[in-house]
Amino acid sequence: MIEAGHGVQPHCWASHDSHHELDRAALEDDITRTMGALGTLGCPTPTIWRPPNGDIKDPDSYEVAKGHGLRLVTWTLQTCDWSDAHGADRIPPSS
Repeated sequence: MIEAGHGVQPHCWASHDSHHELDRAALEDDITRTMGALGTLGCPTPTIWRPPNGDIKDPDSYEVAKGHGLRLVTWTLQTCDWSDAHGADRIPPSS
């Protein structure tokens, strides 16, 4: 992906838990492990973090992100591309 010019940014380590379900220490552990793995793989330093389900726990998510030099991002359109009921041909193009 990197060789093709794509950016690689963190999402979550493994459990895909909502930030609302995690305390600050768990958020810190999650992003630290994820950033460490990306670094080990040779990825450039990430700049954004998309939390699972788009859930942001204020202020913890923001403070943990800031401590890692990350900006939190979510989305404006839910394509449900993870669902078997929606093939790639049914996902609307981005504008």
